[in-house]
Amino acid sequence: MIRKLGITINAFDSTELLESLITEIRDQVDWIGAIYQKYSYWKNPMNKNDMNELKRLKEIGLIDELIEFKPNYTKYSREQECDKRNMGIQLAKKRGCSHVLNIDCDEFYDAGQFKTAKKLINKNKWVITYCSYINYYKDFQHYLVYPFKPYVPFIHSTFFTYTYNGPGPGPTDPTRRINNPFNLGTYIFPDEIIRMGHAAWIRKDIRKKLVNWSAKNHFEKGLIDKAVKRWENWKEGEKAIMLFKTPNNEVRVKRLEEKIHKFDVPWDKEK
Repeated sequence: MIRKLGITINAFDSTELLESLITEIRDQVDWIGAIYQKYSYWKNPMNKNDMNELKRLKEIGLIDELIEFKPNYTKYSREQECDKRNMGIQLAKKRGCSHVLNIDCDEFYDAGQFKTAKKLINKNKWVITYCSYINYYKDFQHYLVYPFKPYVPFIHSTFFTYTYNGPGPGPTDPTRRINNPFNLGTYIFPDEIIRMGHAAWIRKDIRKKLVNWSAKNHFEKGLIDKAVKRWENWKEGEKAIMLFKTPNNEVRVKRLEEKIHKFDVPWDKEK
């Protein structure tokens, strides 16, 4: 039973997405904490605009608390990210949250789907849930066609923390594998109930994302420039250049015949 639901936000860049992301589900959440860091895992300073946006969102009540995470550079970057997420779970627990949802600044959930999923969690008493997600490219009408179906932890009990690169119910982010080796009590939501919209390649400045990505050391040198150039000049029908290993480092971009999520790119909507 969800007595109190908290959201912890892994914050550093892409804060330009946060207002519309949080507004969508704010009335269904009891507490939101944004955990930021002044320097990335690669010692790059946080952009002042991102920090100012976090402060503004706190002032208008979309964020309840801003908490600083200080990287430990003796650790591998992705392990640090796992530590940052666990810091959020422990803080949510201290704030009285029975359940938590850990997100990045570019992970969108539809309000109606979110409400339905919460009801099902309460009805069935699931302590750990996952859902799948779709990776968007440039806008919410184009997505990256992956050869596998990716998953992400959804709402779960604050009793559970994450372990880096542990076992999971499917392909998932290695920085937030729930520490439950045999996936006991785990429920995976079907796409028709809830599916996360990952604005993975929707940014005002895509380079800022790529140069601070915790997995950056896995990428071939020079790929960031190629990926940024393709992204900035991308035209319908072209493939996207990825940083991980695929044939020619390319992935097909497909246009949705009908949008899955109703979201718009905030700065396009302003225009």
